[in-house]
Formats: sequence, structure tokens, C-alpha cells
Amino acid sequence: MHKIAKTIVVALLALLMFSAKSMAQQNSVSGCVQVYDAIGQYLGVLIERGRLQDEVVVFIPGLNRFASIKQATGDIESTNLTFEANGCAGMAYFAGGVDFIRKCNGKYYVGGTEAKNILRVSTELASGECLQWAPVYDKLADMFAATEIPESLIPFTLPVNLPLRYECP
Repeated sequence: MHKIAKTIVVALLALLMFSAKSMAQQNSVSGCVQVYDAIGQYLGVLIERGRLQDEVVVFIPGLNRFASIKQATGDIESTNLTFEANGCAGMAYFAGGVDFIRKCNGKYYVGGTEAKNILRVSTELASGECLQWAPVYDKLADMFAATEIPESLIPFTLPVNLPLRYECP
């Protein structure tokens, strides 16, 4: 099931990347449901609503990235970061991150496109606490390199104002 979902996300990504250039030029995308917050900030193109209706996944045309926005808080979904080194140092990774923006400890990260198997030596929790896993290290599959991005690159103010509004041009 996980591989099917990953395949669907990759297929959607390829489809959206093909049309991203024209989508980035204007907010109005014909045939797509547009998502806005309560004060009219454009968030992106609706990809899906969470199974429990607790989140909305949007494609952000200007960034060519995806984000899950929590319906309870208006913030981008948080994640833990995993490291192959002690002290939560070195390259950070997170799961399920193909071109997704995630938040950890008040910072924003974008996931790479290549899944990697890594040894989990330390983990930074979304709260900022660093956990060490020595002397036994797990091997984690399907982890994506997490690159920090400045919040100023996200084309809307976070947390977004709820409730969200949907439009079909």
C-alpha cells in the first residue's frame, strides 16, 4: 500500500511539474480547485483532503512543492528529523518527503526526490529535543534528505487563517 501511494504521488508530481511553469505565472489554474485561507491568501492547488478531514494537501505553484496544512492549527505539518550522526548533526532526513515542505522545531524543510536507507543514530523531535539511539541503531528505509528553507520563501503567512476556502475557476 505504501509503494502504491508513493507511486501515485510521484505520478502526480510528474503531471504537476509538467504544467508548473504555466501555473506559476498565474494563480488561476483552469480545471483545478484553488485553496485560500479565511483572509484570501492563495495557498495553492488542492491535491487531497486528509482521510479524517484534518489536513489539506496543496501544491504550491511558485515553489513547485507540496505542503500538508493542518485544519486545526493552520500550520504546515510537523515532522521529526533523523540523522546518521550523534547530536542531531549532519544531513537531516524525514520520511514521506518527496518535494514536501515540513516543519521541525520552528524551521521549514523541503524533502528531496531520492529515497535513501539510513542508520538512525539521532532524531530531532518536532519540539526540538534531540534523542540519541546508541548503541543500537535502526535502519530506516525511504528517507528523504531534508533541506532547510527560509520561511520567507513560502508565499503565504503561517499559520494560515482558518477556515480554508475552496474555489473552482
